[in-house]
Amino acid sequence: MKTAIAAHNAFTAKIVSSLGFDLVWGSSLEISTAYCLPDASIVSFDSVLRVAKEMVENSSVPVLMDCDSGYGNEVNVFYYFQELKKAGVKAVCIEDNIFPKQNSFYEGTRLLEEAQAFARKIVMAKRIFNGPDEFVVARTEALIQGMGVEEALRRATIYADAGADYVMPHSKQSTPDEIFEFSKLWKGKTKLVSVPSKYPQVTRAELESNGYDLVIYANHTVRTIKRALETTLPRILEAGTSAPIEKEIAPISEILAITGEDKVKELEAMSA
Repeated sequence: MKTAIAAHNAFTAKIVSSLGFDLVWGSSLEISTAYCLPDASIVSFDSVLRVAKEMVENSSVPVLMDCDSGYGNEVNVFYYFQELKKAGVKAVCIEDNIFPKQNSFYEGTRLLEEAQAFARKIVMAKRIFNGPDEFVVARTEALIQGMGVEEALRRATIYADAGADYVMPHSKQSTPDEIFEFSKLWKGKTKLVSVPSKYPQVTRAELESNGYDLVIYANHTVRTIKRALETTLPRILEAGTSAPIEKEIAPISEILAITGEDKVKELEAMSA
């Protein structure tokens, strides 16, 4: 079973890709959060593309980009996904939320795109990401919207028939029961993806035994950073010195190494 972990810029991609995960998830939520903006199709595609390129350049594993609802219709998908592929992105995920999207866990309801219209986006995506190491994930929000497992299965079947390599039945329930019911009833050969943000107690082994092939920890990097900053930095003010935290934070030498100090030395030596 493959595991993806979130990132939102070059720095986080370089670090998390070195920790043993199979994929870096270019999280829309995390990228939006890095700009301090809502996860609601507000960050421009140009900004997303720039971040994607920077993550690819610094990641040691393939990058799977969270592309929301495809940045528009199937024409947008065609043109924008070509740019992502040129940037080195290996896989994309699109969801059947209408454009502009809203984060799955925002309060309130929203409409989903008609399934056949969304399937046309998948067809377009597969025209771009069709290489042997490339793939397209189709995510349905039917469970998020309370439409039930049967509707999620209906949509997932249409998306798989359109060429999706994976389908993701996204759920906001506090247990994995709903997605396990989905996988039990799933008759397709297309692989399944889980994003256990709301049911974190489930293990990868349990997901795999219930038919899932990929698990994405979709927002854990930015959440880790927030908590680390809030619990560590105030201690400088409390103590009047950074000494109490120095053993708990990375030394400056590690930061310089990540950002290419050795290359600078190499170039300086060449011009000496």
